[in-house]
Amino acid sequence: MLSLNILGSLAQSAVLLFALTSAYSLVSTRSKGQPVQRSVIQGIVFGLFGIVNMVSPIAVASGIFIDARAVIGVLSGAYGGR
Repeated sequence: MLSLNILGSLAQSAVLLFALTSAYSLVSTRSKGQPVQRSVIQGIVFGLFGIVNMVSPIAVASGIFIDARAVIGVLSGAYGGR
């Protein structure tokens, strides 16, 4: 039963990352403002998704948690870094 909980949590993290990429795409295509304004909005989007991701970690065992903070950090650097 534990493995089903882990798989469900991993699926939840995958859906969260899919929502992040969708929100990033929406902000990138619809933002007609200054480049600085677009970067601030994208940073807010990545920050909010990072917070949501850290609030829901995956419990592997007692006291051992996994979350996808590193994935969101890498994505923010790859897409938003200059």
